[in-house]
Amino acid sequence: MDMNENIMPGRRGFICALSGLLSGLLFANPARLRGKKTKIKNLLGNLEIEVLEKSRPIRHASITWNTYGDRTILWVKTKGETRAMCAMNQVAKTIWEGCNGENTPRDISKVVHKKYQVSSHQAYVDCLAFLARLKAVEAIQV
Repeated sequence: MDMNENIMPGRRGFICALSGLLSGLLFANPARLRGKKTKIKNLLGNLEIEVLEKSRPIRHASITWNTYGDRTILWVKTKGETRAMCAMNQVAKTIWEGCNGENTPRDISKVVHKKYQVSSHQAYVDCLAFLARLKAVEAIQV
């Protein structure tokens, strides 16, 4: 049996190894590592954003939406019932509509930049933040 078969490559392997190591360290001396927890959360958040930046997000099949005036509501279908997931403004709706599996976050932010006349940097930051939230609630897949 090849020893390399059980090693996870890339970032996932690194995160798994890091989380196993850190959990052991936290049990050993939790008082010394309290400040490190914030740094670890930031590292994991940065890795998540890096993955999101390179993705082409697509809306999850179980999500539907309706627009009521200037608000759009996302609905999730679960076990025979449909419930409201979140309400979005026009900017968020533009980002949501860009999640078609073809656009990157950079592509989507360019549309926001042009349509709402905000700086390209602010459009990109807002786009990434909203996409991260959509991913966290499983409204999109990356």
